[in-house]
Amino acid sequence: AELTRQLLMFSRNQDIQLQIISPNQLVMRLSEMFQRTLGKEYDILLDLDPKIEDIEGDENRLSQVLINLALNSRDSMPDGGEISIRTRMCKYKANADPKAVGKDYICISITDSGCGIRASDIDKIFDPFFTTKSVGKGTGLGLSVVYGIMQSHRGFVEVESEVNEGTTFYLYFPPARRKLLIDTED
Repeated sequence: AELTRQLLMFSRNQDIQLQIISPNQLVMRLSEMFQRTLGKEYDILLDLDPKIEDIEGDENRLSQVLINLALNSRDSMPDGGEISIRTRMCKYKANADPKAVGKDYICISITDSGCGIRASDIDKIFDPFFTTKSVGKGTGLGLSVVYGIMQSHRGFVEVESEVNEGTTFYLYFPPARRKLLIDTED
């Protein structure tokens, strides 16, 4: 059922239900769930910027992004470890657009102390059906769904990883437009 749901989400351009979301509140709600469900051998650490701006997004889909990344982190640390989730404001320029100027973005990063990703696999991790997990352990759709959801939110996802050193996924979101319009009227 889960595979079918992911395939349908991946293949359809479903409408997203946008609302103003506090990244910190979203992370706090999900971190409580992670602490209960991932197991006591996993420490969930939060570093949340209190001045972070809101984002415009579909809360269910953004939750799915963070859940997929937390599950991948868990899978990379079979004996337990740390998962750190951080929010911050930053200047960001998409690597794909060399003419772009760094703009304000909200960054949510998820870092684990797991086995890391081989350099030869980094360029493939967002491809549909690509997985390094053994047969029956993964569909290869989790990260491609993350990538698709980030695109539908006008955002970007990047990854840094070293074998035996862990992995960090960076999720970049533009600030909420509606809030920006309110701020500029003052």
